[in-house]
Amino acid sequence: MGTKHPQASAAIQQLRDTLQKRKSDLDSHAMWNRLALPLPYPQLPLLPRLVGGIPSRPIKLESIELRDVCGLHHLKLPLNSLADDKGQWVVILGPNGIGKTTLLRSLALALRSVKDISIWPNGAFANSWQRVCGINESQIAESRILVKLGDGVEHSTLIRPNGSVSFTQLPEQDSPRLFPLFAYGCRRGSALGGAARQVKLEDDAGPEIATLFDEGADLIHAETWLIGLEGDALKNPRSRVIFDSVIGAMKTLLELDEIKVADRKVWVTESGRPRLPFNALSDGYLTSAGWFLDLIARWIKLAERYNEAIGADFMAKMRGLVLIDEIDLHLHPLWQIEIIARTRRLLPQMSFVVTTHNPLTLVGAKAEEIWVLSTEDGRVKATCGVEAPMLLTGGQIYRRYFGVDDIYPDGLGRSLQRYGFLSGYALRNDAEEAEFVDLRVQLREAGLDPGWDVVSRTIDQPAPPVLPAPKRSVTKQRKGVE
Repeated sequence: MGTKHPQASAAIQQLRDTLQKRKSDLDSHAMWNRLALPLPYPQLPLLPRLVGGIPSRPIKLESIELRDVCGLHHLKLPLNSLADDKGQWVVILGPNGIGKTTLLRSLALALRSVKDISIWPNGAFANSWQRVCGINESQIAESRILVKLGDGVEHSTLIRPNGSVSFTQLPEQDSPRLFPLFAYGCRRGSALGGAARQVKLEDDAGPEIATLFDEGADLIHAETWLIGLEGDALKNPRSRVIFDSVIGAMKTLLELDEIKVADRKVWVTESGRPRLPFNALSDGYLTSAGWFLDLIARWIKLAERYNEAIGADFMAKMRGLVLIDEIDLHLHPLWQIEIIARTRRLLPQMSFVVTTHNPLTLVGAKAEEIWVLSTEDGRVKATCGVEAPMLLTGGQIYRRYFGVDDIYPDGLGRSLQRYGFLSGYALRNDAEEAEFVDLRVQLREAGLDPGWDVVSRTIDQPAPPVLPAPKRSVTKQRKGVE
């Protein structure tokens, strides 16, 4: 502006004041780690500490980033966090062993305090969290999990080898969780719970995330919880409200006509079938009911601790984050189609990060909610979905999101299709006749003799003229089009 500009003096003064207020930030653990300074940290004030509770708005994840964690070099998911009153959904796909479970466990680690090891389930820190170095790599000094929430705050978990592996979180977390956080592993069991048939809702040892880390952990015994809730409802209006709401939600989730408590048992009625005891339901019913009732019971316990009001519509106001490995475990394809849509409808403000291997489960998800993990040059990358699965056929979902291009996933299907064509083609030449015979042997050895009538060869008929191959446009070839 030049020193003679009428506003120059004020601008220079403002700039000087701003610069004088700047600090080095060496009193924060974040800056200490960013500069890779040696431990221990200086005995100076830390960043503000967070206190967990029931959030006033749905939880939003803006991004998830992992560096040198387990088998992942660098993986980042810049998520689509819409500013509305609905919960967020993130659906993760990918082949076995690519890192889907690692992603869920990393989220739990980053959003729950690591200061007190006693609040974590068995196995949470037993895994090798740091990536194993390759032959030509130097030892990894630091692994990092970065989770940026919708409020703009980035939560960093640093994993460093320090004799044994040490974990540091920035900002520090004093309470067990930043907000209600629940996690369910793929070996989570069902609503039948463990042999002890107990309902454990205490906060010690992290039961609300235990099955994600500990294969021996159990969910609550849902039938026992429902029976106790129904008994208390006879004298407690609040329990009656909760019981009626839970029963209504279960009927929607599992598509049941009726759920009753009688003779110290829970009885259910499916459409067109006689009444059955709850424990006689299929694994698909029990697995879905298991994590759902465990989530409801534990959230209510947290809400009581934070004096949150529980009314008839409490499920519509439940907020927090749920991590589920294989949300559609044991479900029939018809239920796979509905599981996300039904859960979204029952818990509209709850946010979910889930994994799946099933194409039909994607029907309930939007394209921007889907992330596909794949490998490129030996490293895992994440790609966001671009087409809405609800508008695609089953075959298109397989191709777009699972890389299954062939309409016949097994070679025998292709062989049968080719055999069907050749068996009705009277102008088979010698090579095609030999192929036809080989296919018939192959199918019969596999126990797949279709028993079709075979059209005899017409060998005295002239073969159809061979047309010259069409010329290709050089321009179109360059564009990848024939």
